[in-house]
Amino acid sequence: MRLAFLSALLLFLAGCMGDGAVDCTGTIVTAEGKPVAGARVHATELQDVSGLDSKSLPDGSFTVGALIAPGRYWVAFVVDAPGFKPLHFEVPTLLRNHARIVLAPAGSAEEGSIDLASTDRGSEIDQDETAAAAQDVEEPREFILPASVRPVSDAKPNFGIDLEKLSTQEATVVVDAWVDYQRVLAGKSPDCPSTFGLSDGGSTMFDCGSYKLMRIRGLSEDVDKPGFNYGPSLDFLNGNTVERIRFMTSAELKKLEEAAR
Repeated sequence: MRLAFLSALLLFLAGCMGDGAVDCTGTIVTAEGKPVAGARVHATELQDVSGLDSKSLPDGSFTVGALIAPGRYWVAFVVDAPGFKPLHFEVPTLLRNHARIVLAPAGSAEEGSIDLASTDRGSEIDQDETAAAAQDVEEPREFILPASVRPVSDAKPNFGIDLEKLSTQEATVVVDAWVDYQRVLAGKSPDCPSTFGLSDGGSTMFDCGSYKLMRIRGLSEDVDKPGFNYGPSLDFLNGNTVERIRFMTSAELKKLEEAAR
């Protein structure tokens, strides 16, 4: 199920991110190679376009991406982080971009740097599907909920699961998953490390130990109704999943994410 979902998402990415699209993933580090969390990566123009303003995660990773007006071939960005010099860079449209950004301390004589790799989307889709398949081959985990623990409704607390019928460890996993699920619904990231991001508009997979949670942030395929498909997709890794994906306009998603900061 996870492989099919990821493959479909990647195929959607290949189809929708053509002319009039920009995306970039990457990592932000210090000169010593330490990740910089909370660095803001945002476009110096197109400030009203949702998806072009992001903050780096605890591991220094970030994702920006959005549909933009056709005819633009470069989009200018700047990285701002407390205690560091701002770093300006440009990202080409129509390509898949990955950047390694090194920030210089504020007040120092050093300058930051960026290593940007840009590749054609079509040539990489098969590689991405292979990578997605590799995600399904995992080392055994310390604890997975039994298959009998399944979500009833995500409209009820803890997915409608009766915690009193569970062991302490099982109940803890369910409560943690519920809290992370609600964080994504509120426009935030779950309290788990990210494992990879998709350049479909900003979707990110998080590995939370006993479950996986993808923060879906995919560009809508409907050209007459531009916006995003947004929400959490939770996999308990025991054969049971739950998700709530809804369409949001760029303005609606921007408002949600800004309120979550």
